Amino acid sequence: MSAKYSNEQLVELWQEVNTTWNVELADEILHPDFTNSFPNSSLKWGFLNEFLDESETFLDSENKPRTSAGNPVRQALIDWVRRAWKRPHFSQGHGKTNRIVISENSAAVYITSTTKFIQQPENSTIKFTLDKEVNFDVALFIEFKDNLIYKIDVVTDWLSMYHALGASFINFDQIEKIQNYLSNLRDDGLL
Repeated sequence: MSAKYSNEQLVELWQEVNTTWNVELADEILHPDFTNSFPNSSLKWGFLNEFLDESETFLDSENKPRTSAGNPVRQALIDWVRRAWKRPHFSQGHGKTNRIVISENSAAVYITSTTKFIQQPENSTIKFTLDKEVNFDVALFIEFKDNLIYKIDVVTDWLSMYHALGASFINFDQIEKIQNYLSNLRDDGLL
């Protein structure tokens, strides 16, 4: 496949996709073998196909419209992370981009997210303190192949978020997997 965009152009296009919800553009800049760090995510481009338009209203898991509590792009990212971990839609959130780092074959987008859980997840042993707004960091690591987006990994500090929300139970197996993943990223010089 011929190189269609520079890495800098790809990041700009990726940001445009998040701003305009242009799914066709997303297909244009994704590698045919695109993958992400959540194998149980059924959509090729996580959040894009499940949200609506400039009204800042989008659909929850039951296709019922609801209004974003903040920036719809950041809300979509938070929902994408939660859906990928098989979490129901039970919170509101927003956030801001802190910085973008671009290297030859990869890019990193660092976001500070703010979320507030408004109901307890169904059939879950993890119970949160409701209506308590907490901040946590999210990092998106984008890998390029043939100058197309080949892979996206989403990393956040789940342990701190759980503690901040007053969780009464934590899945330590999941935490261990996340810590191992973070360790691998550090070994590769990405953190």
